[in-house]
Amino acid sequence: MTPSADASAAILAQRIRTQLPTLFIRFGDGAVECILGNHDPKTPHTCDGEMYTPELGDAIDDTITALHCSHHKETVMMGDWRTAESPGSKPRHIKDWETLIVPERWALLHFETLLLMRISTTLLDFYQTVRFDRRRKLFIGPASNHGAARMLAADHLIVPDRDLFANVGWIKSKLDEIDPQVVLYGAGMAGNIPVVQHWAEHPDRTYIALGSALDPLFRGRSRSNQIRKDQAEKLFKEIL
Repeated sequence: MTPSADASAAILAQRIRTQLPTLFIRFGDGAVECILGNHDPKTPHTCDGEMYTPELGDAIDDTITALHCSHHKETVMMGDWRTAESPGSKPRHIKDWETLIVPERWALLHFETLLLMRISTTLLDFYQTVRFDRRRKLFIGPASNHGAARMLAADHLIVPDRDLFANVGWIKSKLDEIDPQVVLYGAGMAGNIPVVQHWAEHPDRTYIALGSALDPLFRGRSRSNQIRKDQAEKLFKEIL
């Protein structure tokens, strides 16, 4: 059974404290639709401005295949999309996700474990643990994530707000150049591609998909069920 959101956050915090090699990665409905080419034609791009293209779908599919074929699968913690709020009304999407991801092959965590959708001291503990980790950290995300990178005491690799897929090669080269020990990323569904490429070469490190987790603090609420900015500021006041 997939752990609850708080239990999943506690697992990740402990792995960071003990510096256990970890890749926490998530593939949601957007990635699945892009791979299968069955997205709504009226919506040709994601909310991040990433276009659904066959090329991007193939690259994401190759990334999932690389994970399945890796000799380091024991370091992977997969976000269970079935625990997200939206999939309950999308049985076809759940079946497609299960076919592509094969969830029984992975250690699963709650898909929304790190999102600010609840007031939780366990969630705060995760982010405090990241902040005080002394390893070199890199936050990959658009310029609007600067406050998040600063809060987590991470260097910030600024990526474009849109069409991230065109910059995958550049992101991978920057990862090689900066050589971080901890990678935090919130760079759309294309962001998984260079991160997994780097993980394949350095599986002894920590890679955490944050996605839009910290939006209520630094970019504004991007989901209706996220907590308010004032609630987030009160929860995170010790590390802001």
